[in-house]
Amino acid sequence: MKIIYRYLLLILCLTGCSSRAEVADEYRYWSYSITVPPYFQINTEYLQASMPDGHIMDLMAGGVVGGGRPDNGSGNEFSIGYTPSMDQHRYTELPDSMVVSWFSYAEKQFYAANIHFSPDIKKQMMTPYVSNCWTKKRTLYHNQIVIGLAPGGYVKVWGKGGCGDKEILVGKFKGWKMVESITGTKPYQLREQTEEYHKKFADILAKPIPYEKWK
Repeated sequence: MKIIYRYLLLILCLTGCSSRAEVADEYRYWSYSITVPPYFQINTEYLQASMPDGHIMDLMAGGVVGGGRPDNGSGNEFSIGYTPSMDQHRYTELPDSMVVSWFSYAEKQFYAANIHFSPDIKKQMMTPYVSNCWTKKRTLYHNQIVIGLAPGGYVKVWGKGGCGDKEILVGKFKGWKMVESITGTKPYQLREQTEEYHKKFADILAKPIPYEKWK
């Protein structure tokens, strides 16, 4: 009986170890990206992650996101699958929370929001799965964090896998208005870009930007 028990333990260990080993190193570390609805444009001001070990990590942010016009072919409709991502090679474990700050050119308004990753969501995102990646199978995680920022301070976050696989919804959050950015940027410092955006999208801004699926 003891021999059988030890044999079963050995099988379980080998199975678990082999499935973990199949995840290539480049897929172990989580990445992040920011996306917006069509016709919407923002300036990302600040992004910070709070890690389970207590470390606060400042992530690369600061730059224009969005501004495409699907109606004239200069941009695509919202697609999580084609959102450019930023890599970090320090943590494989997901953050407990994130703070993001941005400026909405359409509303001439700064926002900030807290994003939380529940234990259940983190477990789902870090459960390995096998994906058919075109020519070969790969074991991946849903550890590509995609932060969607919409008018009104609405935030929607997904955990994306690879190879065009369906994403996991991390959660929906609501940001708050700010007089200036967390970094101290003020609206007048973005006046030129704001005017350019309003000129380019004057016809679109005559009515509310469609973003119902982001709420």
